[in-house]
Amino acid sequence: MLKTAKAFLQSYALVQREMILEMVREQFYKELPSRSKAICLCKKEQLEYWKNTIAVNQKFCEVFKVNASGTIFKSNDSLLPDDSMSIMNTFIQAQKYWDADFNNIEEKETEYLFVGKIKVLEKV
Repeated sequence: MLKTAKAFLQSYALVQREMILEMVREQFYKELPSRSKAICLCKKEQLEYWKNTIAVNQKFCEVFKVNASGTIFKSNDSLLPDDSMSIMNTFIQAQKYWDADFNNIEEKETEYLFVGKIKVLEKV
């Protein structure tokens, strides 16, 4: 029962975070791609970080080399609100995510949200 409760709370925290991120985007950064509708991209040198970060049940998502044309937004995984933050701090951190300051941030954690057309060049 505790495992189920923990899984539920983790899922709830993720949904709450994404809802707040979307609310802040809608209010202040409407021109930027929505996290719920965008495709996540990364540079080749960031691939290992992201493969390890998004691995689910020891399985990796398929990775493709692409040519993208459309709207792209650059931010950083380290700027996402975390589960331990209060609602108020989550809103504050969400603004930092959408208005990213890249001073003192590791490039490997950079993420790109993309909406537009993609041409798949090859499976990696």
